[in-house]
Amino acid sequence: MINYIIVDDDEMQIDFLRMQLDHIEELNCLEVCTNAFDARKKIIELKPDLLILDIEMPELSGIQLVKSIKEVPAVIFVTSHTGYALEAFDVEAIDYIVKPVAPERLIRAIDKVKNLKHAFLASHSPPEPAFDSDSFFTRDKNAYIKTAYKDVLYIESSGNFSFIHTQYGGKQIVLANLAKMEDQMPESMFIRISRSFIVNKQHVKSINAEQIQIESTYLNIGKQYAEKVLSSIIGKNVIKRK
Repeated sequence: MINYIIVDDDEMQIDFLRMQLDHIEELNCLEVCTNAFDARKKIIELKPDLLILDIEMPELSGIQLVKSIKEVPAVIFVTSHTGYALEAFDVEAIDYIVKPVAPERLIRAIDKVKNLKHAFLASHSPPEPAFDSDSFFTRDKNAYIKTAYKDVLYIESSGNFSFIHTQYGGKQIVLANLAKMEDQMPESMFIRISRSFIVNKQHVKSINAEQIQIESTYLNIGKQYAEKVLSSIIGKNVIKRK
């Protein structure tokens, strides 16, 4: 069961969302809030699995609300505006839906949350990676899967989870956030380039101040990370004209 809270200052929109959500299995509405400050108290008190919230609200926006919470549940933004998408995903939202909300679009967003929740429950407890000189282990149900550092392309944040992308096309879900992954990856090989990604420096194909290419994938570099990333990856290894 996924326990959720709706936060929206439009009561008609709340009724519309509730009507659609009531048709989706494995959902339980804990609270409905029309004020972000009231919602913050309820989130801290009730500890929901999911927030479904508007962005533009009086006094405190949905994005500001998420940033004000220490332990953030999964977040789905539902808004009338398209211009906040980058900010929404910067706070690691699971999805961003533009009103009016199509039922099938909401179902897909909820399915993303269900998949993450089920993965967490299947593993029972946080992973206990074991490390040696060239590889590490991640937990998958009742087994530990070995992965060589050199095979990892990049690591992607998904809230309290992370996805490890490998050069063989695989993607492993790990029950650790990106900050914990950063602490456990060897600095000689890996570097964080934004709030959402850690990359393997060995697989960098090209780089500038805004973007990095890992194999055929292009990832944006966060402004606050750019200088460190360029220095770490390029350093003095540039061929110059005399």
